[in-house]
Amino acid sequence: MNQFSRWKNTLILLTVVFAIFYALPNFFGEAPAIQIMPIKSGEKMDPIIASQSEKILEENNIPYNGVVLTENYIKIKLTNNEDQLTSKGLLEDKLGPNFVVALNLLHEVRNHSLDFHLQTIITNLVQTVRVSE
Repeated sequence: MNQFSRWKNTLILLTVVFAIFYALPNFFGEAPAIQIMPIKSGEKMDPIIASQSEKILEENNIPYNGVVLTENYIKIKLTNNEDQLTSKGLLEDKLGPNFVVALNLLHEVRNHSLDFHLQTIITNLVQTVRVSE
């Protein structure tokens, strides 16, 4: 009954499996986060600021799920929105006027996606817009 050859059916099946695997990061939700950046756009972020931020959150018993440190910013993933608002105020007061502390959302991408460098569609679109500007 099947009019296609075996290799064509196999190729279609592999393509569908790959597409489902590639789309998995988009099915996970977003978590509240705090983003810390220097007030001047050209400055680099110091890892000491990340450790100071973690220490401030630990001293005030605010749970967090992870810290992402890049050369331009720090993102701290928090557990809920109340902790996000509380930590924003605390970090603004403690870090001083040289840093911008903003509310943000981080994607709940699982480890398998990070291992294969898969990102959500929204993250890819934002990167595409930044490159084209």
